Formats: sequence, C-alpha cells, structure tokens
Amino acid sequence: MALKIYESKLAKHSIPVRVGARTIRVEFKGGITHPHKRGGTYGTSKKAIQEALERNAGFNKKFKCIKTVTTRIEQEAENKKELDDLRSQLPSPPPPPAPPPPVESDITVVDEVTNYQTAKNWLIANYPDLTIPEVKSKVLVREVASEKKVSFPNWPTE
Repeated sequence: MALKIYESKLAKHSIPVRVGARTIRVEFKGGITHPHKRGGTYGTSKKAIQEALERNAGFNKKFKCIKTVTTRIEQEAENKKELDDLRSQLPSPPPPPAPPPPVESDITVVDEVTNYQTAKNWLIANYPDLTIPEVKSKVLVREVASEKKVSFPNWPTE
C-alpha cells in the first residue's frame, strides 16, 4: 500500500479516528509556528487508517493529504496493469506474410572453372552446337555463358 502523508492546519494536533471496531488517536507532529507556520504531519501506509482519515469530518478542513508515495514494486505493478490494459485495447497484429515461393534457378553454376581456357572447354563440351569461333575470346565466352545461363563464380572478372 502507498504511504500517505497528511498535514494538519495546526502545529500540533490530535484527533480520534474510528478504524473498524476500535478508535485510535492520530497525532499530527512536527509543525512549527515561527518564522513560517507549518502544520504537523502524520503518515501511514495502512489502508484502513487512510480510509478512516479520509472519511473523517475534519478531512480537507482541519487536515489534508499532502503527499502519496508509492513503492517501486507498487509503481511497477500499476505500470504493468496500465500496459496490459492498453495492449488489450489494441487490435491483434496481422499474421506474418507467407514466405515467398522458392525461386527455381535456371542458372547452372560451375565452380571448377577458374580461367578462360577451362570455361571455353567446358562450354564446348556441354553445348555441342557451339563452334570454336563463337568462343574465341574471353568476352565471347562470357557472352555465351550469359546466353546459356551458366555462371563461373571462381573465374575472376578483370
């Protein structure tokens, strides 16, 4: 329960308060009259006494609540409750999008090719319709590989 601090209009003040079946005396202490008047204070964290004080006929006339101090645990619990309330008011999030279908690659990847000569020989061996003049330079080999959708990742580009 939160600690509530009450202040009396008088420097020293005592009142009887009915709490349940019994009556207790609440004493407001620590007030001063000079140089600036300040009333006595009383603090409690007991909910029954707080409710009894706030039902008393003198509440907000002869004394008032000047401060409410919540503990860190109470504040965290209150913040969590507020956050849960806000979350319950939000619409549910949309379902995650379906993953895209796998793309079927039409590209043939040839890792063992590392230079022009092996690329040329691989193309001629795997595409019998190619002629030697169609692959007589590095530029032509790369063009034919691109047309045939063949990749040579280990053959560095210059």
